[in-house]
Amino acid sequence: MTRTPFDKRSLAGLTRNPVNAAAPSAGVAPAAVPPVLRMVVGLDAAPVPLTAPDLAALSDPFALLILRRDERPMTVDALLERLDILSAAAALADAAVPEEQVFLVGEGGQIPFTPVTASLNRELRFVVARTGASGRLILLSVDDRPSANTGLLQVLSWDPSKGAYNFYQRRDDVWFYSGDGTHALEPPTRGRGPFDGHVNGSLVMKELRAPWLHWNSQSVLIPPEAFAPGHPILGHRLMTHSQGAEILERDIVQPGIDRWTEARFDRSIQAGTLSAADTFLRQLVQTTSVNLVASDREFRELAAGVKVNVPPEILLNVEAWSRLLDPQTIRGRIQVDGGHLLQAIDDLGIALEDPAADFRQIGEAFFVLACPSPAFEDLSIIFALIDRGVLSLGLVRAILAVDFSNPIQSSRRAGLQRHMPKSGALGTGAASCEALILDAFAAEAVARPDSDEAQVLDWIATGDDAAQRARIGAQIAAYYEAAKRRLQTEQGVRDLMRLVVSRRRYFRTLGVSEFALTLPVDSLLPDAAPVMMAPDATIFEVPDLIASRIGG
Repeated sequence: MTRTPFDKRSLAGLTRNPVNAAAPSAGVAPAAVPPVLRMVVGLDAAPVPLTAPDLAALSDPFALLILRRDERPMTVDALLERLDILSAAAALADAAVPEEQVFLVGEGGQIPFTPVTASLNRELRFVVARTGASGRLILLSVDDRPSANTGLLQVLSWDPSKGAYNFYQRRDDVWFYSGDGTHALEPPTRGRGPFDGHVNGSLVMKELRAPWLHWNSQSVLIPPEAFAPGHPILGHRLMTHSQGAEILERDIVQPGIDRWTEARFDRSIQAGTLSAADTFLRQLVQTTSVNLVASDREFRELAAGVKVNVPPEILLNVEAWSRLLDPQTIRGRIQVDGGHLLQAIDDLGIALEDPAADFRQIGEAFFVLACPSPAFEDLSIIFALIDRGVLSLGLVRAILAVDFSNPIQSSRRAGLQRHMPKSGALGTGAASCEALILDAFAAEAVARPDSDEAQVLDWIATGDDAAQRARIGAQIAAYYEAAKRRLQTEQGVRDLMRLVVSRRRYFRTLGVSEFALTLPVDSLLPDAAPVMMAPDATIFEVPDLIASRIGG
């Protein structure tokens, strides 16, 4: 979950006290129970109280157990206590979420608390998952002050009636409803409020893959020394019950993303036609969001002769290609020399930095080569486009093969979005999404024979699926082997680190970039051109590289 308050770009227009902004007219007696306020940024100019019918339309377990029962717990402790008690009530069994799992994350979680670092905001926080039968889910994002009625307390809860996640937050002693996942998909609410980070309306866990950079996990624990001595949280249930991020990924986030994907398709497919098709297809061609990958090598272990595994997601959309190509196409790990990597880190002035705390620590994050990579929420949609019969495997493979050496932030693939239909039939018939795309590509290929659209058509015309798979696979395999060779050289490793720096800068333009310590900074000039990777595994500058906040 991300911490976006209302909207990062329009907070100045809101009054400090949202209760006053939504106060009843003069002469109207105040309600005995504080109202739940609605603030869907892009729709609401100011917070407005939810009416009784509005509340009744919320059917997620948080609404059923808390808000619709006129419960208004204002601290994490109070909310957890009410969830414990109410989930045990027989009369509320249909909404109960008795199971609790807790996960700890903090960008500064591996920086010990000392007098020198005492002012550093480590952004230590917890994700609490409350679950029950029939897929019931409440996710809480909270800080390390569970008894306080200020600070971070955000809620995301699955609403089976809507087939969407509802978003809530406590702010200024008031509970707010911030919208549901459908608000993430279209203007005027796309990219606003919580959907600045939850850009597709789904669950967000930035560091979704091992070694789960910043998370308490089986790769590394966040030690008690990250907290101030004697911090009350150290003996609290949140700390003592904390589990590993690998469980959050496996049991909560990935299934939760897939559930939202399936609900979106269920809602949009009627009578064999997919409506709002462009909102699905953009996740095939654009970088709508990212996850962060990292090597399993710790920075403190770097030295000449030490082998460092390079996350393959930096080089390729590995998870997509593992399904779309033959299993042995992408073979073996790529490793670089720790001495070469140390030199590149020094050359580029890499450091962890928090100017607000006057903190600067030379070098990489705890795990090296932390880098944005394709987001699982985009992959979930890509696979569902195939499984639901919207696009053939061959067309998806051919589109992803465009600029394949740049798995994210590809302006060439993003340029294909203009051909994506707003609706179309399933399958491959004349009115299908696939046929409409191919017709648009064909028209473009006539006008520009050297275009990416023409290349996609050429790949499709290769022959049967096996022949196309082999042809595209050969190009990808050649690129991967070229990368292996180049990364055995000092210049190749420096170029890799320069590519990582470029993508880190891109990440800092996104709504999921919330904290100073999420990724290291560099000492290149602020206007240093972004770089991309060529199919021969060399890098090149792209001054006008796409840098939009969200895709679409």
